[in-house]
Parts: sequence; C-alpha cells; structure tokens
Amino acid sequence: MKKAPCAVVCVTQQASCKRLIEAGKRISDEHGLRLEVLNVQPVKDCYSPDPRAMELLHESCRGAGARMSVYFSDNPAILTASFLKKMNASVVIMGFPKDSASPFIASVRMLLPDLPITMVDEESNMYHMTTGEIPSRMFQPKRA
Repeated sequence: MKKAPCAVVCVTQQASCKRLIEAGKRISDEHGLRLEVLNVQPVKDCYSPDPRAMELLHESCRGAGARMSVYFSDNPAILTASFLKKMNASVVIMGFPKDSASPFIASVRMLLPDLPITMVDEESNMYHMTTGEIPSRMFQPKRA
C-alpha cells in the first residue's frame, strides 16, 4: 500500500533549521499533507552528533507534529532521494544555499526532477522550484 503524500523537510544539525521545520509545517497544513523531517549526517559523525542541536530539532518536530528520521551517510543526495520516494513526498523543503549553487540540491533535483523543491532563506522567505507544472498530487484536499 502506497503511503499518503507528505512534505519532507531536510535539516542539518543546526538549531537554525527550526525555520525550515516551521516552513514545512505551513506547507503541510496548507495542503493537508503529513510532515516528515530528514537529517542526514556524515558517517564520521555517527557517534558524535551534537546533542543540544539534535534535541532542539526534535523539540521543533514535536511542536510541528512531525516525525524526524536521522541517517548517517556519505552520499546524502542519494539517501535523501531514496527517502523522498519511500515517503511519497509531494514537496521537499530545504535551506536556501548561501553560495550561488548547492551540489546537494542540484543532485536531489537531478535524481527527482519532477519533485517540487521549496527553499527557505534566513529570513524565512520561501522560494519554490518546479518543473513548470505544479503536480496535482501536491494539492490534495484536506481531510476532515
């Protein structure tokens, strides 16, 4: 059985990612989607994640009614694309890159070219990337 569509927020191990979870909550509420949060860290960090940052992220997830999944991988774009497919993501929310380009975002885009990406900047402004057509599955009716 296929999972219901969801919005997935990609976060790093930083407290500032709370704004991404809040943006994901707004999007999921607006479109009646469940909310998932994904954190992918390098394998070398497997035994030393920052406990304060992780607890802040978990608190933000609980407040937004989201489940947070944490993985350790040296191929974050591939793992993320696999997670997005498995979760039946209708949209993915990511931080706006500080540099002009992000290899991570470009790789996810290449692996899942039809999946809308919403990027959130430091002021919580949202920027939407689509293929030109907004997939109808992103706009599921809200369930009562």
